[in-house]
Amino acid sequence: MRPSARAAVLAALLAGLPASLPADPLAIDAGDDVGTLLNKYQGKRVTLRLVSGEELTGTVRLVSARLVHISELASREFYDAAVVTGSIAAVIVRTRTQ
Repeated sequence: MRPSARAAVLAALLAGLPASLPADPLAIDAGDDVGTLLNKYQGKRVTLRLVSGEELTGTVRLVSARLVHISELASREFYDAAVVTGSIAAVIVRTRTQ
């Protein structure tokens, strides 16, 4: 297949894809704490800003009373993290795509 034909096929395939993927709005209830909020985002990608100022981005796998398991860490694809919920200063989630 010629390069120009490949480009035309690729453009046709991309035209069928949605321009942006929908994101979930941040929803907080009156009784929520960090653990209950993270439970709502189980299986989804979040960024945790720790009290130390460090940020960890990954997928929430499991939330216990004192720990949250984050997998598929950004820039550390072969690592997971267990984060003490008391050391989390903020939970950052993507709510808009553009």
